[in-house]
Amino acid sequence: MKRLIKISIIFIILVFFLTLYLYVAYYHKRDLNRAISDYNRTLDINSRDASAYVSRGNVYYNKGDLDRAISDYNRALEINPRLAEAYTSRGIAYAKKGDLDKAISDFNRALEINPRLAKAYNNRGLVYYHKGDLDRAISDFTKALEINPRYAMAYYNRGLVYYHKGDLDRAISDYTKALEINPKHAEAYLGRGAAYINKGDLDRAISDFTKALEINPRYAEAYYNRGAAYANKGDLDRAISDYTRALEINPRDADAYYDRGLAYIKKGNLNRAISDFNRALEINPKLAEAYFNKAVVCEKVGRIKEAIEAYKDFIKYAPPQYYSYIEYAKQRIEALSK
Repeated sequence: MKRLIKISIIFIILVFFLTLYLYVAYYHKRDLNRAISDYNRTLDINSRDASAYVSRGNVYYNKGDLDRAISDYNRALEINPRLAEAYTSRGIAYAKKGDLDKAISDFNRALEINPRLAKAYNNRGLVYYHKGDLDRAISDFTKALEINPRYAMAYYNRGLVYYHKGDLDRAISDYTKALEINPKHAEAYLGRGAAYINKGDLDRAISDFTKALEINPRYAEAYYNRGAAYANKGDLDRAISDYTRALEINPRDADAYYDRGLAYIKKGNLNRAISDFNRALEINPKLAEAYFNKAVVCEKVGRIKEAIEAYKDFIKYAPPQYYSYIEYAKQRIEALSK
């Protein structure tokens, strides 16, 4: 039961919003309430200032108030129906709300008005990615790069899609281009490192995860993935150390508990392994692999009742492709119940 290396779902999620830029000093200070007050004053003076509505909408967006953000974008478009920036921003807000079709519609409208709007292509590509239309996503990222060859995020996003298509060489190439443009792009190091793991190049993977952590020492996914690379190299102490660091940053990472449990099994520390599997299952009660490994270890240390229950839970949650493990679990339940 091979588990996938985790490229941060900021990655997979990469949230559609990374290209929504606010050119106001308040944004960088996170003084969003003060920014809203200033835009309110601007609109009191001129209630027909469409750009002020867009800017205030962007602030609401960054506060997480998506409905108010969309309302402001709507008002801007009532004033100026050809304001491409308002369509792009509203599309991003719709994407974050999960309304992907409305998001695509808005990005389409923005591109009808301004066919050279690279970030509209980039964001539409992200929506296509999340809809599972990988070829259209790649096409949009490529168009964004034709318009702006220095668009690091579009290279990163296209690399992400190539990774999920299994085209690791192209993924590595795009991550590398993103890093040439922006050497501080921690997510690109993470993505390239994950591709290197899948190619079996563990040393390069570890190097990239380490670079990501130099940029962002609180990057839990980088610790997790570096831990996985160390585990694949057989360096269990370093693997456990990295999984532990990942969990200090993100105590709700079921995968990190699960994989640390596997490392403890290899080191012969079976009780700690069981403890980690239990922690993983508290967070994700449907993690079939954790039930299976917990059952095997419980059986080995003589905790028979727990083993039987864990095998039963594994059978309950295991996907059909685990049929051979399911049959094994049934046999063990029968044998242990005698």
